Amino acid sequence: LTHPHRENFPRQKPPWHQPTAPEHGPHRSCSSVPLGPMYCQRRTHVHRTKDPAVSAHDQTQQTTLFALWKNTMNIVLAQLNPTVGDIAQSFSFRPDGSNMTMVGFGEDDVEIDTYNQGVDMEAVAANLAKLTRRMPPMADSYFRGGWSGLFTITPDWHPILDRVPGIDGLYCAVGFSGHGFKLSPMIGLTMAELIVQGEASSIDINPLRFQRFEEEDLLNSSYRYRVLA
Repeated sequence: LTHPHRENFPRQKPPWHQPTAPEHGPHRSCSSVPLGPMYCQRRTHVHRTKDPAVSAHDQTQQTTLFALWKNTMNIVLAQLNPTVGDIAQSFSFRPDGSNMTMVGFGEDDVEIDTYNQGVDMEAVAANLAKLTRRMPPMADSYFRGGWSGLFTITPDWHPILDRVPGIDGLYCAVGFSGHGFKLSPMIGLTMAELIVQGEASSIDINPLRFQRFEEEDLLNSSYRYRVLA
């Protein structure tokens, strides 16, 4: 690297940065929570019975037409199935394919090396109830699987974009609560400005400073989803 500030590297790390971070590093303000989607299959509420009076040829034609109609209905249902962020119930859902609904929800803090990478059935039941409350026709849907992955949070669910206190040349961009990918272009710009210029000039990142936790100046929101602050 030939940049004059090559000794200054920002640290943007996944949940596993915590056990190996410096003693006074950002892991002191971060924890890990699992976020798991589960998949529910929607039903079309169609039951077809064979009529013995209908010839085999006609039954084949009817089966073909029925299959086309069912596929069309699945497409229509997918279009009618909205994408929803349910703030009141702390979960979200969206269509996935022609007849599936993906439900997203979070759980409590976990140990990163021992957490359940599947989906707890208690969580499935609880979130299926939320889904049915929000969209009653989903009462006839059924669970098809799911998984859990980790993201890193801070006490106010907002990231830290700052120098690490006590270590010259060490910067951190951590604790995005799953939003780091979407924000990465602006994060890269502001962190570059902080490193090269001494402060960010494109946008004020002072509310995301490291010391806000010690100063008890956390970011708040009137919503239950703190990430919307």
